[in-house]
Amino acid sequence: MYHLTPCGSEAFPGPKPADPWDPLQNPDWYMSIDPYTKNRQIFACPTAAYWTWKSMCFPTQRSRYPSGWTVAYGWNEAAFVYPDLFALPAIQRPSSFGIAGDNENTFHCPWSQTRDGILRRMAFARIGAWYGGTADFRCGCPATILRPNEMDKHTRHLGGSNIMFADGHARWERWQRIKTRRAPGGVWDFICPDVIGRTIPSYGWQSWPRQVGKLDFPCSP
Repeated sequence: MYHLTPCGSEAFPGPKPADPWDPLQNPDWYMSIDPYTKNRQIFACPTAAYWTWKSMCFPTQRSRYPSGWTVAYGWNEAAFVYPDLFALPAIQRPSSFGIAGDNENTFHCPWSQTRDGILRRMAFARIGAWYGGTADFRCGCPATILRPNEMDKHTRHLGGSNIMFADGHARWERWQRIKTRRAPGGVWDFICPDVIGRTIPSYGWQSWPRQVGKLDFPCSP
């Protein structure tokens, strides 16, 4: 990913100041690395039972990408929106920062957590607003796990997910451990204060109110 940024910046690639709905001008992370990977099948996890928003949001991807291109992994949205703030020297513990992984979306939001602090889009990659409801889990801000003993079936890989960390290594974790460090029992960094030691007032394209001190919106001051 560093090959896509200016030499010496040590930043991950971020959005460009162009039309956000035109992938030719403002490619998403999986589009940016496409010329380097040269194999789109690596983005389609064989055990992902559903298509993933937003890789298929554009019917023809403005003629550059085929419709039906499946991307089963999500990138940390805060790091994508603010690449300069999340440059490698600013990350306090790169080996603990879960920057990407299995996901029900092409990006995972650091505030999309359960009441227990679990990163629900990553931990339960088979649950999403697009896939219908379940009696085991209630979406919301924060989301609620209603029947913990039933949650393994909502994961992709035997009760857990694969996570990629900012230092380049990857590992499988059970869903109970895909949890923000500041929640009880959490060991990984996902939210802004834990990753870069500071808060971010708000994202540029968000309209909902900031919720100070809440796990579901951890990037608020």
